[in-house]
Amino acid sequence: MLRAVDIILTEAEALNQTVREQSDRICYLEQLATTDELTKVNNRRGFELELNRTLSRAERLHEEGVLVYVDLDDFKPVNDTHGHAAGDEVLRHVANVLSENIREMDTVGRLGGDEFAVILTGTNREDGLIRAETLNQTLNQTSALWNGERIPVRASFGMQAYQAGDSASALMASADKAMYTIKQLKESEEAADTRVRHPIRKAEVAASVQAAF
Repeated sequence: MLRAVDIILTEAEALNQTVREQSDRICYLEQLATTDELTKVNNRRGFELELNRTLSRAERLHEEGVLVYVDLDDFKPVNDTHGHAAGDEVLRHVANVLSENIREMDTVGRLGGDEFAVILTGTNREDGLIRAETLNQTLNQTSALWNGERIPVRASFGMQAYQAGDSASALMASADKAMYTIKQLKESEEAADTRVRHPIRKAEVAASVQAAF
């Protein structure tokens, strides 16, 4: 009788072990499905899942926060000049900087290519936008190290506050639009600076100044 009980207990333990292993395997596969292989932050699927969870919690608890949309500036020339391995290092660097400068309760994701996003949770609009701007300045003051050379990181940030009742798709669209507006403004300013620096343009500007007086 005791031997039969021992056999049953052994089989039960073996079954429990199999269930635990299968559960661990499922968790591992789920993590793979939601993690960006290169940067180890959330991929688009994982980020969107977190955003939906965040907005559901905001609905229940009447929380606020800020969604930040990040797009690297002039990333293609990095790949063209230094190679795709250098570009990958820049992407890893960006993910690390973003991850290291947020709280554990916040979320970073790589949406694809050179686009990232950050969810700053549990913060009011004013404080959230200040934190997002600090993150913007921090990232844009860094550089990625590649083969002994520093590659400056430049990025455009779009920020959109959220509250209870907001939808994920509308929030993403608004933050993306804000980012694109900033990028266009930066490109326009750079184009204007280039025209002023051009010798012919400089002469025209100087002549205009003299004529004004």
